[in-house]
Amino acid sequence: MSRKIWQVNKVDKVLAASLAEKHTLFPMASLIASSRGIDTDEKIRSFFFDELELSSPWDFPDMDKAVRTITAALENFDRIAVFGDYDADGITATALLYSYLSDQGADVMCKIPNRSEGYGLKCSDIDYFAEQGVKLIVTVDCGISNIEEAEYAKQCGIKMVVTDHHRVGDVLPDCCAVVDPYREDCKCSFNSFAGVGVVFKLLCAMEDSDYDFVLDAYSDIITLGTIGDVMPLIDENRFIVRRGVEMINNSERFGINSLREVAGYGRKRMSAGTLAFTLIPRINAAGRMGSPSRALNLLLCEDPSVSDDIAEEIDSANVQRHKIELDILEQIKEKFKTDPSLKYDRVIVVDGESWPNGIIGIVAAKLVELYGKPAIVIARDGDEARGSGRSFEGFSLYDTIKAASVALDHFGGHTLAAGIGLKCENIGLFRRKINEYAASLGEMNFPVLNIDCRLNPAAIDKDLLDALSTLEPFGAGNPVPVFGLFNMKIDAVQAVSEGKHIRIMFSKGDTKISAMRFGVAPHEFSFRKGDTVDLAVTVEPNEYLGEVRPSVHIKAVRGAGMDDISVLKGFSLYEKIKRQEYLTAEEKSIARPEREFMLDVFKFIKANGGWKYDIETLCYRLGNNGTDLCKVAVSLDAMLELNVLVRDENGAIFLPDNPVKADLSACALLNNLL
Repeated sequence: MSRKIWQVNKVDKVLAASLAEKHTLFPMASLIASSRGIDTDEKIRSFFFDELELSSPWDFPDMDKAVRTITAALENFDRIAVFGDYDADGITATALLYSYLSDQGADVMCKIPNRSEGYGLKCSDIDYFAEQGVKLIVTVDCGISNIEEAEYAKQCGIKMVVTDHHRVGDVLPDCCAVVDPYREDCKCSFNSFAGVGVVFKLLCAMEDSDYDFVLDAYSDIITLGTIGDVMPLIDENRFIVRRGVEMINNSERFGINSLREVAGYGRKRMSAGTLAFTLIPRINAAGRMGSPSRALNLLLCEDPSVSDDIAEEIDSANVQRHKIELDILEQIKEKFKTDPSLKYDRVIVVDGESWPNGIIGIVAAKLVELYGKPAIVIARDGDEARGSGRSFEGFSLYDTIKAASVALDHFGGHTLAAGIGLKCENIGLFRRKINEYAASLGEMNFPVLNIDCRLNPAAIDKDLLDALSTLEPFGAGNPVPVFGLFNMKIDAVQAVSEGKHIRIMFSKGDTKISAMRFGVAPHEFSFRKGDTVDLAVTVEPNEYLGEVRPSVHIKAVRGAGMDDISVLKGFSLYEKIKRQEYLTAEEKSIARPEREFMLDVFKFIKANGGWKYDIETLCYRLGNNGTDLCKVAVSLDAMLELNVLVRDENGAIFLPDNPVKADLSACALLNNLL
């Protein structure tokens, strides 16, 4: 299971109140902002009132050379090719530059490779452009690593300008200009731009720093790419996205409006958050499930009937993507049943035949969320394999993969996400090497659930929604506020949407609230009426019949009084036992249950007709705050080994039809803990 440490942010309430009064802010908005480091007059004015001076586009290295090169191509009417990437950032960056150059009357074409062709510019692409009479190639969201390709383009007599936002290597491409905010000689005060953000700066330079002109024309496209590439919505990105969200909500771009319709948001107001789970996944789906050119054509489309057809096609691709994603997850869960050691590894590494490369990264992210540990999903194709991994803050996936690179043909990425290529015969070696390195790091950091502040449930009202709206847009770097509701009593649990979700009624004192738990069926929810629990929730606006009301969404729930550290250490020790690793005498003492302890667990299982939920909730039911979680887990395993208990195909535990008498001295698991 995925379990995190609940960490409530510390905040200077006196300072927050002072800032709220001085700047006429909602007290709750000031409280949350100050807890996130927005705690000075200058930061407040920038964050809440857009009093921000955008950095000069000329602070980018080579920007002057890029502008001169592109301007010369425009004046000479040379054919220009825009080359991008197949994700939302690359697609929007391509659409942005292509649209601008077209508006300038350029002879321009563009290309985005399919995922099957691989990332980045290839010499074969340059050959194609040469055949088309291209005199200048401008890369967007890629190109910084195209050293050989830049040299080849020069040999072919084609000029090249690189615009990218990925980390710079030891050598820059030898071309007319390399515009990248991560160059050491970059003077930008802010450099966390998406690829589309770098193109935005290029256009501003082309327009003699006229930001308003560029944003008025293209902030919707820039916003989709910035959110799609999970860039931090702070500083300049925040300024841009605020403009872009407004433009999208009043859009005259046929492609965006068609996409809104198929996503069910035709007339509904959209936020940065709704864009992140509605329009952007559909744009990405075009590249994951076929050709990204469909999404590019949609953004460029000037015929509403055509844009409607493309949007429907992309929406269908997104539905298919979701089905494949769920299917792969089910296959992985079956693998875990067959070989449980896979899910007990410190780093989960799973592989399957012909899993789509465009989906495995999403699946890896799901595994991180489900199991609370780094995960790498590998797709086999003949003798070759490609993998995609995800991690969480505090565990560098890139460093870990690098330590296992002896098993790889190539790899790349960063702390939280990475990609690999290897021979199928080396998958086992890679799994072993990466977990050996993870073990050498000692105790792995536990994932953290950040809670902005404790909240009195009586404070959930329209005023709270108004306060939260001033903190938007939400996204990376400025997440939706999470509130802690503690010691809430469950009054009722109701099924919603044919049992796909649940609505739970809670009370605390005289205050009653209802909250939604999405993606959890009633039979999967381990708590019941009368339980007292802690909740981590978000509060979001819900419009119904023209009235906007607060809607409470549950992100996590735990039994009141449970100790996070004890729970997570208990899980960690239990997995160590399952991996059959060396245990110290102290660890054995912590893990080995006494006979009386096991008897209490057995009596509870018997009295309740079995147990089908997680170990932590079983601890809660037994009146334990998690200190003895490992003992509870070991007790169940020992009784299963001795056939005192049995497990069905769904993982639920019951007493057998014909109970047997237990001889604890015959239990191998318990003997190993002596």
